[in-house]
Amino acid sequence: PYGPVSDSAKPTVDDMLVRGNLTKEPLLKTFRANKKTRISSRYLSKADKKLLEWVLDTYGGLEAGEISDLSHEEIAYKNTDPNEKISYGYAALLKHLPPADLLD
Repeated sequence: PYGPVSDSAKPTVDDMLVRGNLTKEPLLKTFRANKKTRISSRYLSKADKKLLEWVLDTYGGLEAGEISDLSHEEIAYKNTDPNEKISYGYAALLKHLPPADLLD
């Protein structure tokens, strides 16, 4: 109900909690990155970094709940039963996609 969430999110979040990189915020139903967290970008290509910059510029000022609300306005969320996997085929129908040159 607070998703959608990527298939890979749970093991990644669990690992970050164990390592102390994230703190669970139960009242907010979200997680907060700890200030000591440093994530290396050496594994990312220039294209990956540009796409992440677009995501940050586009959604970085929003709270988790606002992002969740936006996702619930999408056809993919509306046309998928609760707790069912959302088909990646819906990706082309997203209301706000990155510029095509970032998706090559």
